[in-house]
Amino acid sequence: MAAAAGGVAAIAVDSEPMNDPVCASLDEVRENIDRLDCALVPLLLERGGYVRAATPFKTDAGHVAAPDRVERVVAHVRALATAAGGSPELIETLYRGMIETYIADELRLWETERG
Repeated sequence: MAAAAGGVAAIAVDSEPMNDPVCASLDEVRENIDRLDCALVPLLLERGGYVRAATPFKTDAGHVAAPDRVERVVAHVRALATAAGGSPELIETLYRGMIETYIADELRLWETERG
């Protein structure tokens, strides 16, 4: 995927009906985005907590990065996106960024715990 201006990857987004909700106004669109953010943020924080909970089980920095695990997660979420009628490319890009951020956080924690 090519990076667009500002380092954000250009993503092809499917035009599936589930991805195109009908709203009567921009305010309604924004209210729904805010509603979804209220659900997503706690889930992302919970996911991050589990990532951090894995830290004591990691034996070295390479184990923290776990590239094989990253690829399994990406394949899994791409399949979930496809099954839900969404864009696997979009979901992969989002997850890779999220995973990269979680790994950086976990690596800082791992290094701190090992002094």
